[in-house]
Amino acid sequence: MYRWLTVLLPHLALLVIDGVAADVDGVQIRGHARAARSRCGRCGQESNRVHSRYVRTLADAVIGGRPGAIRFAARRFFCDNPDCTAVTFAEQVPDLTARYGRRTALLRAAVTSIALALAGRGPGWRPPWA
Repeated sequence: MYRWLTVLLPHLALLVIDGVAADVDGVQIRGHARAARSRCGRCGQESNRVHSRYVRTLADAVIGGRPGAIRFAARRFFCDNPDCTAVTFAEQVPDLTARYGRRTALLRAAVTSIALALAGRGPGWRPPWA
């Protein structure tokens, strides 16, 4: 139903979009991962045994002049590797999520670019009010 959205927002290509809501506060996209399996971040072994689910909210780049947010139904998986110290792990969507991240990779890159542009002042630069 929302397949066209991944054409406009390619960083969401690995999500199944469940719904989109827009109001004066912003655009909220609801979805879940397209993949049936996930890889443990510690040992690298894949698993398809789901332990639990939770909702994760990620700030996203501006969409149509409004702040974007993604409500992502994330899953925790059991790690089946007996030598791994992780009993469970949270799935990560490549190019979208990062461990403990609250922003999408796209928004993180935009904020980093702005910070580098504004922080790159020369050694003799002084603010106009100084």
